[in-house]
Amino acid sequence: MGGLALQLDGTVKAGDWVTYGETTGIVREVGWRQTSIETRNRDLAVVPNSLFMKNAVLLRGRGAGLGERERRWVWFNVDSSAAPTEVIARVEEALRRDAIPNIDRDPLPECVFVDFAESSSRFAVRYWLTDMFRADATDSVVRGRVWFALRRAGIALSVPVRHVVLTPDDTESRTRALEGERSGRRAALARVSIFSPLTPEERDSLADTIAFTPFAAGEALVLQGAEGHHLYVLTKGRVEVRVSVHDSVPRGVATLTAPDFFGEMGLLTGEPRKATVVALTDAETWRVEKSHFKEILERRPAVAEAISKLVAQRDVALAAVREGLSEEAQRQRLERSQPITLAAIRSFFGIE
Repeated sequence: MGGLALQLDGTVKAGDWVTYGETTGIVREVGWRQTSIETRNRDLAVVPNSLFMKNAVLLRGRGAGLGERERRWVWFNVDSSAAPTEVIARVEEALRRDAIPNIDRDPLPECVFVDFAESSSRFAVRYWLTDMFRADATDSVVRGRVWFALRRAGIALSVPVRHVVLTPDDTESRTRALEGERSGRRAALARVSIFSPLTPEERDSLADTIAFTPFAAGEALVLQGAEGHHLYVLTKGRVEVRVSVHDSVPRGVATLTAPDFFGEMGLLTGEPRKATVVALTDAETWRVEKSHFKEILERRPAVAEAISKLVAQRDVALAAVREGLSEEAQRQRLERSQPITLAAIRSFFGIE
């Protein structure tokens, strides 16, 4: 009788995702005597129809015609000193800036402030899963995006673990730690050819202002057409440069492997990004901001001309790869672009 009722009613049918008791999976068969449910672990639960009809069954993703989608929640805690608006903004920006496999973008993923906990604030990411078998793997990607977004913002995750670390609290120890950090910053800037006209003192001054900025594999570091008054120094990992022409699908045009840098035109001229740069692996970068670099140019405006030559050479070299320019065409383009680049730098920074 249970099988007959299921066949005639048609509420539950093969292909539906259901939750029956503690079992969640896809209905593979509705027979006369039993219903078979394949779980995410690829187990097959066979439920007698007499029991199936007596208990509540949750049809997942069937409300409001949403189709086969599941709403997922990924929870995390941060230190209570972090502003909730800042946490939400940083996490949502990381989740929405480029598509994540198996996550629906209508509606977009969102971050919500859930509750106050002991010495921490509780948040959750809510998103719609489109491949029901990829729940755990997709949750893992989301947690990774959250971790990297909060790390970039300097916001600490709060976990129920306590570590007691004893370190000498003396001037010598603090000096060594500070010098080690500065050494890493100097090494990052030393890899940027456009900063070669700077004096060692100017590079050291700039090194004290750059910010460590990590990204997860698959994240977009910059987006084509977006504004950005900063440059990235890639010190670990690989990234791909992708260009979209007339709203076409972005196409990979170059791969950068650390040590390298990109985004110099945003830092020096304020131009919108000419390409999207996506991390192929977890990437570590240092961000150089316009406001800090401006102080150097204001003190020594002549640096702008030397830098403009290097920027123009790099720009022409990239154009030669993309467009297959001959040596003569490269020379002519360099002669035209260097004065234009110099004028743009001077105008952007307001120097004579």
